[in-house]
Amino acid sequence: MLFSNKEIWVVLYLAVLVFLFRNLGWRRAMIGLLSIVLTIVCCDQLTFKTIVEHTARGGRVFQQDAENRPV
Repeated sequence: MLFSNKEIWVVLYLAVLVFLFRNLGWRRAMIGLLSIVLTIVCCDQLTFKTIVEHTARGGRVFQQDAENRPV
């Protein structure tokens, strides 16, 4: 399970950061880093809104569980 090892992903992220800052300069690298972060956040939110809430795991199932919980 090579790809589930967290240390491998940390090395990849550090390599991307080094690449950005060395080749683009700090201002353009920050813009690139901000763009990457915003893309990941938007994709995560869009996926949650369109897939999870419209499947059996989301939407009505969560509402039914909340209504049937003892207080």
